[in-house]
Amino acid sequence: MNWALAIVCLLVGLGLGFLAGKRSGGSRDNTDRLQQELAQARFDLEQQRQGVADYFAQSQELMTSLSQQFEKTNRFWQESAKELTDEPAMVAENDEVVETSNVTSLPPNDYVQGSHGIINPETRVANQ
Repeated sequence: MNWALAIVCLLVGLGLGFLAGKRSGGSRDNTDRLQQELAQARFDLEQQRQGVADYFAQSQELMTSLSQQFEKTNRFWQESAKELTDEPAMVAENDEVVETSNVTSLPPNDYVQGSHGIINPETRVANQ
């Protein structure tokens, strides 16, 4: 009797296992479809990775170019500033040299002769 019960339990277990396998998607068609979807997803991922790599390569080229242009501009500004502030070059271009110490000690020029009555209505003559 023990053998008969063991065989019946074995057959019931095999039947339940078969039904569970069918319900869980163990069919060949479903597996093939999932394999194709997986392959397509991997292909799409690789395409996206390549696109990102190309984007960063192009960004690096642009940043390198921008850096070189900035260095050229900076050099140009430095050379221009050096030329503009170089006093011997300015003296060599102009024959006249203005002494700044005498300019500050001179009084300002007054081009008006007498009073014009702008501030006060009465007429006054300057330097009388």
